[in-house]
Amino acid sequence: MEVLAAVVGGALVAGLVAVGVRLRRRRDAALAAAYSAPEPEEDQDRSTLLGQVLSGSVDLLAGTVSGALRTLVQVAGAREDDGVVTLLFCDIEGSTRLNVELGDDRWAEVLRVHEHVSSEVVAQHRGRIVKTAGDGFMAVFRDPAAAVRAAVGLQEALAANPRIGVPLPARIGVHCGEVVGRGGDFYGTEVVRAARIADRAKGTETLVSEAVVDHAGDIDGVAFQPAGRVRLKGLPGRQPLRRVVLQTGRSRPKGTRRS
Repeated sequence: MEVLAAVVGGALVAGLVAVGVRLRRRRDAALAAAYSAPEPEEDQDRSTLLGQVLSGSVDLLAGTVSGALRTLVQVAGAREDDGVVTLLFCDIEGSTRLNVELGDDRWAEVLRVHEHVSSEVVAQHRGRIVKTAGDGFMAVFRDPAAAVRAAVGLQEALAANPRIGVPLPARIGVHCGEVVGRGGDFYGTEVVRAARIADRAKGTETLVSEAVVDHAGDIDGVAFQPAGRVRLKGLPGRQPLRRVVLQTGRSRPKGTRRS
């Protein structure tokens, strides 16, 4: 973080110096033009011209600094991709069968609405969808508890949503671990682990790793049931998994709806 702070601070100083140079040049040129020009009309004296110069300078400063800050935020956000994040993988069980039953045109519309609904739910829980592939997607969160709440919201939104028109049994896997972020995407063994956990889920089921349970803590309305120790394709050993279930008689996770 110290290196990032130094880079951001240096970039901001350099940007402000450049703005200062541009403002000084614009001011000097404008003042020279104002005082060398013929006498202005009665309704426009030199103070008005100077006011226009000042206004233009302020606009330039605001626009330049705003652009510089947007760039710095993007750089900082890209750098923060490295480290521990929570990954959520989701796809639809029996999607090929649904495609055949609905026909290509209807299925394409279902996928369009599915993507829109999923994006809404993920964003509501402060996550973002990194990439999509057909009826599946990968999302990333900084907060494991938020990812679990998003999974609950996704299951409900996809199982019965009038905007979609047909129930979509989602298979969801959630895992948190250290990843490498490049160009807005994520790589590493933990990404593979999260995808393999989703592969083990059945339609309407959400499975999470022990790491998620450890980091998420207690979540109102949610329990983590043991789902056994399983082998994940391509990874050594057996991995303990937990199943996300809604608890009756307790408040529901924030951001989910009642069926």
